[in-house]
Amino acid sequence: MTGSEVLQNTRVLATVTSYDDREAWLAARRSGVGASDAAAICGLDAWRSPMAVWLDKVGLGDDTENAAMRWGQRLEGVVADEVAEQHPELSLSAPVGIYQHATHDWMLASPDRIVALADAPGEPRALLEIKTAGQYVADKWADGVPDAYQVQVQHQLAVCGLDRAWVAVLIGGRDYRTLEVARDDAALDALIDIEQEFWEGHVLTGEPPPVDGHESTTDALKRLYADARADTEVDLPADARDLLDRLRLAKAERKAVEDTVGELENQLRAWLGTATAGTLDGRQVVTWKPFGQGRVDEDRFAAAQPDVVAGYRRTVEVVDWDVLAAEQPELVKPYRNRPPRRLVVKKEAYR
Repeated sequence: MTGSEVLQNTRVLATVTSYDDREAWLAARRSGVGASDAAAICGLDAWRSPMAVWLDKVGLGDDTENAAMRWGQRLEGVVADEVAEQHPELSLSAPVGIYQHATHDWMLASPDRIVALADAPGEPRALLEIKTAGQYVADKWADGVPDAYQVQVQHQLAVCGLDRAWVAVLIGGRDYRTLEVARDDAALDALIDIEQEFWEGHVLTGEPPPVDGHESTTDALKRLYADARADTEVDLPADARDLLDRLRLAKAERKAVEDTVGELENQLRAWLGTATAGTLDGRQVVTWKPFGQGRVDEDRFAAAQPDVVAGYRRTVEVVDWDVLAAEQPELVKPYRNRPPRRLVVKKEAYR
């Protein structure tokens, strides 16, 4: 079964052969809103904000693959094999590339697998989305598929014209689950409106979306405005006065909250004393355990065991970059990275 043959109402924007040309593949992804963008645009992605998505779509994003992405891709096949083994009645096939919505050409999707019955492999019945997650987020899966992935799957169903999907997740490397997601046309209508407004109102116009406090928005702004023009000023808008007042109050409230948190946590430590756990109504609700092995006090060890330390001493040749940069600044200059910019709100800003 090939995805291009079975998804009759869906166009193929770019085939998997485009993977051979990474820039061409990334350009195809930037030509629309993908399923992995949907949750971020809706404000439901813990790792990406609308601003981060916008920066990527206008060609200024960071395309570097991180460890989580790399291992997620490597484990995708492993989880898919488990699905196939547990459900021999199904036929799973990899998509042929990036699919494009039949009407909204800015809606794109690259589902992990297309699902059909084994005795009718040419008739797609559903999509399969594969996830891997650490044990520390297991609680987010306690009530089913998390909202961010629900949005991602609904987007894929809209693009591919199917009515249901399965999400297979491997949590902590050993907790395997499959969950079903049905198409929700009412939710899709709202999602398409949000995505269309983002695409037409921000990406096509080049106008960035409103800023928020998301960490990825901070990173996006730093990349967008990395080149500082020395000794230049800009007149802030009239709204800046209200913003600065709010910032002053927010910082004061944050300090008060941090102090309160510290006080409450210290009370728990005082109650625990030398115990490593505390119970309430028969249930363990707090722990205070040693973390790691503890740092070696190198100075004390060296003073107590000089002969042992001598056997482990080694001489390492290093380049004195500070001296090199000081003595040959023009030679070093082309190789310097741009220094990061630091935002400082001066005390004169507050009234």
